[in-house]
Amino acid sequence: MSCIRCHGFMIRETGTDLFGMPSERSAALRCVNCGYIDDPLFRTNRLNACKHDPQRSAAEDLETHGRL
Repeated sequence: MSCIRCHGFMIRETGTDLFGMPSERSAALRCVNCGYIDDPLFRTNRLNACKHDPQRSAAEDLETHGRL
């Protein structure tokens, strides 16, 4: 899979849970080039933000918030 921002290589992201124990975020992917994280919750929130503001498109939202 390639990154939607820079077309770099995406890898599965691992992290820690609330207790500091290693856990695998099975659905999250991270770009090794730019660090963009693609996660189902992030995508849902971006789409919901676009629905609340009809002047905003999903592409504009990605440009604004995808660089965090």
